[in-house]
Amino acid sequence: MEDTINAQLDEKVNAYKSFVTDEMSGEAKFDPITASKKVAVLSKSQSGRGFLAAQMREQMLRELLYEGRARLLLDMYTLVNAEEAVFDADVDVPAAEMSINGMPVISEIKSDRQRIETSQITSTFLVKWNEQSYRKFDVMDASRKRGQASVQLQEDFRFYDLLSFAAALTNQSPVLSLAGTTAATNNPDSFDSDEAGKVSPIDVARAIGKLRAKLMPIGAAFLNPEKLADFLLFNVSTTSKGTGGYGIFAPAIQEETMKTGLIGEIFGVPMYDSVVVPTDEVYVLAPKEYLGKFVIRADIEVKYISDVAKAGDLFSIIEDIGMAMRYAKGIVLINIV
Repeated sequence: MEDTINAQLDEKVNAYKSFVTDEMSGEAKFDPITASKKVAVLSKSQSGRGFLAAQMREQMLRELLYEGRARLLLDMYTLVNAEEAVFDADVDVPAAEMSINGMPVISEIKSDRQRIETSQITSTFLVKWNEQSYRKFDVMDASRKRGQASVQLQEDFRFYDLLSFAAALTNQSPVLSLAGTTAATNNPDSFDSDEAGKVSPIDVARAIGKLRAKLMPIGAAFLNPEKLADFLLFNVSTTSKGTGGYGIFAPAIQEETMKTGLIGEIFGVPMYDSVVVPTDEVYVLAPKEYLGKFVIRADIEVKYISDVAKAGDLFSIIEDIGMAMRYAKGIVLINIV
């Protein structure tokens, strides 16, 4: 009985659960008018706005898991209660981490444990309820998505800062058990692109070879969206090395490939794009469980902040996170020159 009452209450006040049954198809469809009425009631009291903040958080938790690039490229771990962010680690391997102020630093390793510091990310957004009458539910949801996008962009910027910092490390000591082999060094690799102004499949193949030479598997390629054109288009060589080009797609299937938009891998390596990566850099990385950790101390929180002066209400998104690159040798940077 109690569960039934709670479900009915949730249905009554949750703006995201506003559905009507379509008379033609009999399917339940989201109704912005119903949602707008709920928002109008909730926004009139502080406790009601607290409900809205909780509902926004629910939506964010569903979407953040799949959209952030840092969340896809690093091994994620959510800390429980007051749990410390301490992990087992090879003392020769960890390279860099985010400091408590969010800046990348060389990782301090003690014994065979690695401690990861965390720091806050915040994003504040304004919801103007006076526009609700003609914009309906879109006002709140659009504001939430902008705040959510800001949090994800900050996560990815921190990830890129740490990645570029780790890619420049040259003082990683060799692993004693692998001394004398090509896999002995823990330093990251970097090299210039084979062709001027573009990254080619040959560059990716070289990067894969460098990781394999260190006994590392390949996890992903990380690049700017603009550089996807180098792979989408038939790569014709502009140098004297050949006239047939280095294209990985045959002309016969090129048109079909372009139409599908399913250019997600190269040589079996998933490709992830993000605007945080400069257009003159491409990273080929080890899998996330080798590359590093993304820890969350306090998951997404949404707080209501009253601000009458702005003719609306402020909501603040708060997240406490930390990152560490465990294997600098799992990073290969291709400089596009």
